[in-house]
Amino acid sequence: MKRHGILAGASNLPGKWLTVDDGGFFRKPDALKKLFAVAGVKPDQPAIAFCNTGHWASLGWFVSHELMGNGRVKLYDGSMAQWTRKPENPVERAIRLD
Repeated sequence: MKRHGILAGASNLPGKWLTVDDGGFFRKPDALKKLFAVAGVKPDQPAIAFCNTGHWASLGWFVSHELMGNGRVKLYDGSMAQWTRKPENPVERAIRLD
């Protein structure tokens, strides 16, 4: 990644939340709905799943699209690695470590 941060206005839904004990089984839909709410992600609204390189975002896309039925979620497979290559693309930083 060329620059640190996130896309402006993005919500963070950690991939570790989507599976039971960060393992090989997805959480049940009722639990997923609660976790989406805690993260501020509306599971019935248009969304774009992204991460640093796209691999973790694919898990978020799968859960949202296939398990929760959100046909309006997209996957930005280039994610932040691609976005931050262009200096004109805005990046939001809530916490500065430098």
